[in-house]
Amino acid sequence: MKRCAEKLSEHGHSMTYEIHAKDFILDGAAAFFGPPSLFNDWPVLGEFDGAIMNPPYFKVSKASPCARVMEEVVHGQPNIYAFFLAGAAQMLRPGGQLVAITPRSFCNGLYFRGFRHWFFEKIALDHIHSFESRTETFRDVLQESLVTASHRLGKPSANVTVSTSNGLNINTAKCATLPTAMVIDNSCGHANIRIPASREDQAVAEVVESWPHRFPELGLRISTGPVVMFRATDFLLSQANGKGTAPLLSVFNVKPFRIEWPVIHKKHPTAFKICRDSQRLLLPTRNYVLLRRFSAKEERRRLTASCLIASEALPPFIALENHLNYVYHAERELKPDEVYGLAALFNSNLLDRYFRTISGNTQVNATEIRSMKLPPLPTVAGIGQKVSGLASLDCNAVELIVLRELGINPQLCAHLLEGTLFSHT
Repeated sequence: MKRCAEKLSEHGHSMTYEIHAKDFILDGAAAFFGPPSLFNDWPVLGEFDGAIMNPPYFKVSKASPCARVMEEVVHGQPNIYAFFLAGAAQMLRPGGQLVAITPRSFCNGLYFRGFRHWFFEKIALDHIHSFESRTETFRDVLQESLVTASHRLGKPSANVTVSTSNGLNINTAKCATLPTAMVIDNSCGHANIRIPASREDQAVAEVVESWPHRFPELGLRISTGPVVMFRATDFLLSQANGKGTAPLLSVFNVKPFRIEWPVIHKKHPTAFKICRDSQRLLLPTRNYVLLRRFSAKEERRRLTASCLIASEALPPFIALENHLNYVYHAERELKPDEVYGLAALFNSNLLDRYFRTISGNTQVNATEIRSMKLPPLPTVAGIGQKVSGLASLDCNAVELIVLRELGINPQLCAHLLEGTLFSHT
């Protein structure tokens, strides 16, 4: 604060300040969320001109005092940084500005949906800055981080500036000015934030958003594998031993388009006991698309999908660990061509790049997949028919089939083929 005052003085301005050595939520924001009090020693609602913050990040219990103060914005497993954003938003006057460094996790997902609706009823987003490399910027932060600039409504923002830099040198940042509706997507009522960081990302987003159906509208469903390892220890087996066992599949087994099983690992079981008590954790062997729920922090691919085809001499049951999602049809079994077509889309650079604009997490949430748009199932099946007919699943050949079948313009095709991210052996 002293340095700020000195800098302002150098430019002909003056500043006074007061430091409150108190809890910002319990001793500060509580006065603005709770009932009016004669004893509040903070300014009345809406008299702050600006807030600059780097809030702490940690999950809090819904029963905690902070969560009780912020019950208007609590949903699921709340994180303290969202309470700091909400507190600052409530304290700003109309037109007051808020600049914050936060994780990107609030941008989508169920846990922050209530917060996003509350926040964007009061706050207009003006600028988002993201960092291409997490390790170059915040070495001790595991999550992808953003700097956001916004203001209290007042007047909504017609456009949002989106900028990206590799590290801390923001003078070389790539910038784009986009319509607010392209950044804050409320088409499903979730107020998700998309961050297309380049012209190619914008073109990709326009292509995917032009598709006619959302995931559930095609009859598709996505669920998380039911086996939680530490809760199912009585049924875990180091290897299959006959008819009384089922394959246990986890992220180690899911490769692009194929399932590799068994993968022998001394710390990870490969099979699951079939018995009356374990039946609730088993799935009937059907045609599924298996999708990894997690990728490594700096892994280049966010989406990895394999094809599970029931006719490939598999036993009648399979066990899926909860680090996997599985895709199926609500009313019938997926056709093999549909399985290969969906896997081709998920494994494509096109959809992987789109997914990165809507999610900064290394976790692939089922909620995010459900909100995505897809082409009609006959188009998906057409892609799958051509992909399954390839002599080898060469990455460029698969990408080219996806782009051609979807009628993507040649310039974007060329760029996406140059940036193809997956390979096969």
